[in-house]
Amino acid sequence: MRVMFFWPGCGNLPTLGIPLLMAILRKAGHEVKLFSSSPYHAWPRSSRGSLFRSSDCRDSGPARDRFEQDLERGCTAFRSEVERFCPDVIGLSALSTNYEIGMAYLRSIPKDFFLFVGGAHAMVKPEQVISDPLVDAVCVGEAEPMILDFVNRLQGGGNYSGVPNLWYKSSDGEVVRNECGVTADLEKLPSLAESGMEPEIAHFVGRRYRRFYGETSRGCPHDCSFCANRELMKLTCGTDRPLIRRMAPSAAVEKFVDLKEKLGIEMLRIVDENFLAAPITWLGEFCKIYGERVNLPFTISASAITLTEERVGLIKQAGCVNVNFGLESGGEEFRKNVLNKAVSDKDIINVVRVLEKYRLRANSGVIIGLPGQSDAILAETVELIRKTRLPVNIEFFLPTPGSLLHDKLVFRGEFTDLKDGYDCYRALGEPVYIAEGMSREKLMGLARTMLLYAHLPRSLRELVGLCEKETDESNRVLDALESVFSF
Repeated sequence: MRVMFFWPGCGNLPTLGIPLLMAILRKAGHEVKLFSSSPYHAWPRSSRGSLFRSSDCRDSGPARDRFEQDLERGCTAFRSEVERFCPDVIGLSALSTNYEIGMAYLRSIPKDFFLFVGGAHAMVKPEQVISDPLVDAVCVGEAEPMILDFVNRLQGGGNYSGVPNLWYKSSDGEVVRNECGVTADLEKLPSLAESGMEPEIAHFVGRRYRRFYGETSRGCPHDCSFCANRELMKLTCGTDRPLIRRMAPSAAVEKFVDLKEKLGIEMLRIVDENFLAAPITWLGEFCKIYGERVNLPFTISASAITLTEERVGLIKQAGCVNVNFGLESGGEEFRKNVLNKAVSDKDIINVVRVLEKYRLRANSGVIIGLPGQSDAILAETVELIRKTRLPVNIEFFLPTPGSLLHDKLVFRGEFTDLKDGYDCYRALGEPVYIAEGMSREKLMGLARTMLLYAHLPRSLRELVGLCEKETDESNRVLDALESVFSF
């Protein structure tokens, strides 16, 4: 069968599940193709205020006319690819932040294909997804254990009885809900080198690398209120099994060796939610084997709680070059009581000092516009960034379906889910939830200047303040400050 996977991205790579599914089907002899909308939708945020040398100070934003022009261009390319490939089935994999963008593309082409929807949004909102007249089936768990059986049955006439993790519409339009909670054996999944995807070109410290991604585990030990991971893990694994699954070190390394040998990668991005949450014995064994057999620079994500000196020493020796972890917000009590992140400022600062000791690069993320995040807490956030001296990515808070904060805000009538493609697009570039005491203008201004407040001398605070409101003059001032103080 001809299977087209569709990633409705905006300037970003598909999630890891897509190349895994492509590899499974290709190995079984099915024709597989990937279409991504990422080349047609630039990231709708200005780079001003990022303090990165790579910043080009583009005046970009989530304008509706720009989105509609890009959508028309992308849909034209999508129709051409569909006409050339003639897929029997299209598999849409989407997050809640891009699901409606994907559906806008799919509604632009004639419905002469079977539409199968998976990904995080389908898992947390299956009733919404399956109710769409365009959708024929929904994957409500991990797709790797069922994708080959599903495609083979589709090829054989469409009897999906017993296919795990699948909801589908019967011939009379009734929704059939099969058994859920079947998970993949991570060690038995095929190599991503079999997916047909090429490595991305990544820039790191002035050099270009052929980089691909991979995993060693699934799941996260934390329960942050702004994140849907814990709910996704419950939906995937149920409540009577471990929420974190991890490959043996040798099995994980073997997959990375295959990527190096077959794709010629020069850098690896390990996409585990928290790579350093692994037991120290596992981590020591992995780092030893990785250094001996792969010996490529790699990047990870972790949490401040797991970034101990012993663990940092192990990954540095194995070749880790960058660690990403979340600061999220200033205010210890706010992090503990609102975000469910019980980590102190002292712990965060100690982590940064350990990373500096081992000369390991790090970057972090901060969320602004959270409910209850007062002016005082935002001021504490600026001071925390100043103390850590880290490059920080500023994100607007978006209530994500499946997260505790989302459910609370929707229940109280303070937030309505993204309703169409443009709503998804603008949520990437501007705040779509405005907390009490905040305004869109204030949040946009803070996003432009927060890093300047945190990294520039305090004597320039008044000058930085002029840059909060966007004008031609303030843009020139901001550009000049970035040219001097960028990382």
